[in-house]
Amino acid sequence: MKNKSVFFSILSLLLTTSAFAQAPEIKRTPLQTVQLSTPGKVAIQMIVEVAPGGTIPRHTHPGEEIAYIMNGELVLLVDGKESKVVKTGESFSVPEGSIHGGKNASAAAATLLVTYVVDKDKPVATPAKN
Repeated sequence: MKNKSVFFSILSLLLTTSAFAQAPEIKRTPLQTVQLSTPGKVAIQMIVEVAPGGTIPRHTHPGEEIAYIMNGELVLLVDGKESKVVKTGESFSVPEGSIHGGKNASAAAATLLVTYVVDKDKPVATPAKN
């Protein structure tokens, strides 16, 4: 039964990712989905690459997002907060339910290691209404 839950988490990730995949300037590479000891939660890790000038559409998560900038820089846009430029070697987190997105305003690709700690039976991300 545990494998079935992980399967549905991965399927949810892929379906949600495909909703954002319309933006060809973003590439997502799933690394792992881990069943956590906290009931109802999973951790999902992936590499996200954003091409120069690429935009990550506004969205939310049913849990926390924790990210580390491996290369490049990203302008992080969280509703209700000032925009923040996050550069190579820096990290950020986004609280559950916060509407956020990003933009690579530089001339080089941005590569992030992203970990989501989210509800296992919900989509990893939901597009925000404008």
